[in-house]
Amino acid sequence: MKKLFAIGTCCLLCGLFGCEDSGEADRPAPVAAFTTEKESYAAGEKIGFINTSSFDAGEIIAYEWDFGDESARSTKKEPVKVYNEAGSYTVRLTVTGSNGAVDQSENSLVIREDDRELVADFTFEKEEYAVGEPVAFVNRSSFENGEIVGYAWNFGSGDADDASTEENPSKRYSAPGDYTVQLTVTTDNGREKSCQKTVTVYDAGTPPVAAFSVAPGIVLAGDEVTFTDLSTDEDGEVVAWAWEFGDGATSSERHPLHTYPEKGAYKVTLTVTDDAGVTDRQEQTVNVWPGVVWSQEIEASSTLRGVIPTVGLDGTIYVTSDKLKLYAYDKSGSRRWVYDLSQDGAGGQQKSSACVGTDGTVYILAGGSDKTKNIYLYAIRPDGTRKWRYAYPLGAVTGYTSPAIHISGNVLIGNQGTGGSVILVDKDSGQEMWRTLTVGGGLTGMIASDKAGTAYFGLSGGKGYGAVDAGGVLKSFNVADTYDVNGTSIAIDAEGNTYAGVQKSGAGAVVSCDAAGNRRWVFTPDPAGKIDFSGPVLGADGTVYISVNKTGGQIAALDGQTGRQLWQYLCADGFGGTPAVDCYGNIHCGDNAGWYHVVKPDGTLLFKKQLGTNMWSSPVIADDGMIYVNLKDGAACKLIAFDMGLTGPADSPWPQRACTAAHMALQR
Repeated sequence: MKKLFAIGTCCLLCGLFGCEDSGEADRPAPVAAFTTEKESYAAGEKIGFINTSSFDAGEIIAYEWDFGDESARSTKKEPVKVYNEAGSYTVRLTVTGSNGAVDQSENSLVIREDDRELVADFTFEKEEYAVGEPVAFVNRSSFENGEIVGYAWNFGSGDADDASTEENPSKRYSAPGDYTVQLTVTTDNGREKSCQKTVTVYDAGTPPVAAFSVAPGIVLAGDEVTFTDLSTDEDGEVVAWAWEFGDGATSSERHPLHTYPEKGAYKVTLTVTDDAGVTDRQEQTVNVWPGVVWSQEIEASSTLRGVIPTVGLDGTIYVTSDKLKLYAYDKSGSRRWVYDLSQDGAGGQQKSSACVGTDGTVYILAGGSDKTKNIYLYAIRPDGTRKWRYAYPLGAVTGYTSPAIHISGNVLIGNQGTGGSVILVDKDSGQEMWRTLTVGGGLTGMIASDKAGTAYFGLSGGKGYGAVDAGGVLKSFNVADTYDVNGTSIAIDAEGNTYAGVQKSGAGAVVSCDAAGNRRWVFTPDPAGKIDFSGPVLGADGTVYISVNKTGGQIAALDGQTGRQLWQYLCADGFGGTPAVDCYGNIHCGDNAGWYHVVKPDGTLLFKKQLGTNMWSSPVIADDGMIYVNLKDGAACKLIAFDMGLTGPADSPWPQRACTAAHMALQR
C-alpha cells in the first residue's frame, strides 16, 4: 500500500500542478572503466592504471581518480601511483562526458608487503691485480620492477679515495694485499642491500703509465688521424697496446692511424700492458669537425688579389673578384644573386672588399686601379638591388682601399693621387658629407674608425698613416713618415692605440701610436719580409699578431705594450693575408701555396691543411664560428665555408681584418 500511495500521490500532484521532464533518464552517459596490468602489487612498486572508459555519444572531457588513501587525487587519464604501505585499497574513477553526464567505477587493489627481489652484485675482470693497476668495478645489481637510485662503494683500502658513489667506479691500490670491497645499493623506495667480494693485489713493481697524443690538433671528418703512444714503464717495458677509437674500430698497433667518416665526439681508449702483465689505461675525447662544409667556384678563371669575404647581418656572404661582379651566397652555399659592378663603366683590377652597414646595406668600391676608368661606391640592399651610387672624379685611384663604417653609421672611403682624400658619404642618400685632402700621395690601404669618430688610414708617398677627426679635420698623425702603406690594414685597441703594417724599401714593419698620434713602438720582423696585404690583429690578452710575406714568411706575436716579439711561426711560402684570432686564442692564416694554418697561442702548429693553390685572402671568422676563405685553386676562384668547431672570433678589440666579419672596421 505504501508503494502504491507514493506513486498515486506523485501522479496526483503532476496532474494538479504539472511536472517538467528533466531528460536525465534519456541523456546518454559515459562508461567509466579501468584496470591494471597485475592483480596485486608490492608496496613501493609503481602501478600504471589503464583507462578503458568509453563514451559512444561524445567525448570524455574529465577524469578524477580517488586512490583510497590520503594522497592527492589525480585528473590524468592514466596516472601512475605508488603505495608505500601494504593493505587493501578501493580505487574510484569518475568520468565526465562532453554533455555533462558522469559515471563512476571502482576496483579493489591489494598491496602486499614489498617482496620484490633486490640483488646487490658487482664484478671485476681479473682474479689478481698489480699494485697501481686500475681495478674497474662493474655494477650488476638489479631490482625487480623498480629502480636502483644509489650506490655506496667501500674499497677496503682505508686511504683518501676509499669510497665512491659512481655506478661503475675504478680504483688503484697502492699496496699488496687482499681487500674486501663492499657495494650497498639503495632503491627508489628506500630499500638497501649489500654485497662483498675480495680483490687480491700483488706487488709487480711499478705499473706502466698509459698516455698518447692525437694529431692534428683539429680533427676533420675524412682526414687521417695519427695516434702516437707516449706510454712509459719505469721498471720494464710496454709490450702490448689495445686501442678503441670510439666508433667501433680497434687496433693493436703502437702508433695507429685512423679516419673518422663523420662529425662527432669520440671517446678514445688506450690500454697498455707491460712485461709483467700489468695494465694501465688512458681515455681522451676526440672531437671531429666537418671541415669544408661547402666550396663554391666563384669564377672559373679570374684573380682574387687581397679581396676577402664579407658576412652580412643575416649571414649572407659577399665576395667579388677581377670580373667586377659582387656575389651573394647564403649560409648553405647557394648563390642568392649577382650584381654587375661594371654596368656603369667601372674597370681595372678589383682590389676592394665589401663592408656591411648597421642596416644590412652592402657597400663596395668598383674598380679603382685604372685612372682611365670610372670608380664608384655602390650601396646594395640585401636583396641585390641598388640603393645609390657615388661617383669618384675621373682619374682617381683607390687601390686596396675598402669602405668602412663611421661611428655615425655613414661610409668612409678615400683615394690616392692628385686630390688624394678621405671622404665621408651619407649612408641614406650617397651624398658626400665631407672630403679632406691628405698629405703625401693620398690615402691607401684600409680605413679604420674609432668610437670617437676619428678615422685612420694609410698614406702613400712615404707618409706612413694619418687620421682625421669626426668632422673631417686632419689631425697631426703622420708619425710614421718614412714608411709606405700598400694594402695593409689598421687595428685599434680598447684604449685607442693604433697598430699598422707598413713598409720601407720592401721590408715590412709594425708601427703603434697612441690616440694623440705619438709613436709608441716599431717592430721589424727578422727575417725581413713584406707586409703588403697583411695587417695587425689583437688577441684577447692584448697580444699583437702580424703575418709576413716572402721571403721572411712568418706569423709574429708581439707584446702590445712594448712591441717585443714573443714568438714567431715560420713559413717558407709566406703569408699574404691578415691573420684572424678565434675564440680559443688560436691564430688562423692562409699561405701563398694554398695551405691553411692554425697556430696555438704559444706559437706551435695546431693544424695545417691545403685547401687550394694560393691564398692571398684573409680568413674571416663569423659570429657563429663558421670560417670563410677566398682562394685560388688553379685558375678558379673559390669561396669555402669551413667548420672547425669554433663559436666565433676572439673576444678582443680587433680579432681579424676590419675587426668584424661584416668588415665595418669600427672600434668595438
